[in-house]
Amino acid sequence: MSREIKKDFDHFVAFLKNYNLKKLFDDDQIINDLSRVHKKYFSYLSLISELDQYKNDDTYDIPLRTDQFSYLAESSSDIGSAIFHSVNGSYKSSRMLLRSSIETFFKGFCFDEIEDILEEKRVFVIFDKIKELNYFKNEAQRSQFEICHVEYADLCKDVHTAEEINMQKLTALKYFPSYDPEKMNSICERILKITPAFLFLLCNKFNQQFQKMHHRNKENILHSIKKKLRPTILANINLDE
Repeated sequence: MSREIKKDFDHFVAFLKNYNLKKLFDDDQIINDLSRVHKKYFSYLSLISELDQYKNDDTYDIPLRTDQFSYLAESSSDIGSAIFHSVNGSYKSSRMLLRSSIETFFKGFCFDEIEDILEEKRVFVIFDKIKELNYFKNEAQRSQFEICHVEYADLCKDVHTAEEINMQKLTALKYFPSYDPEKMNSICERILKITPAFLFLLCNKFNQQFQKMHHRNKENILHSIKKKLRPTILANINLDE
């Protein structure tokens, strides 16, 4: 190892040992940003946690398979990781994780109807097949799918570094942690679009399971779904039970 490399490595280790997010929170705006996305993420985690107990229960009209659940759980994990990356200022990696979350969600969501969905490597083919499912012929379901599809297409630009805006231009790790209100807001807005869509689609498809969940969890989840879509989920549900 050369002297220059050893010296830089020592600086690298020192940087990691002293890494701290505390200075970012002198800006109240980052707290507001996190508060906005936390509500949706908490609701998604609550739903995933509840659905875990209904895996492979064939007493329901639409059972949730274990292999489906794994992908849905990974989708929530991707969102959590995206939030963590964004807090540190790694906005490009955050957007790439959100892209992964959308792809992973729909693989899990549609696995019971498109058996070869995991073998198909061309994502545009996967989305074309999803659009043809009868489930997405209904307006409410289709609109939520389209929200995710539009966001996915835009997030793909980061993977391919389509434009300068899709570049992070990182020249040194000392850039982290950092906070850019505009870039952070862009991440938040994406999460505020796709997470309620995920919640609606899951609560709608697995509505029988949703009805049996703890009433506080149901209430928190419903509050994170668009108000105009809640009646579809609320059918035959008593939140005060």
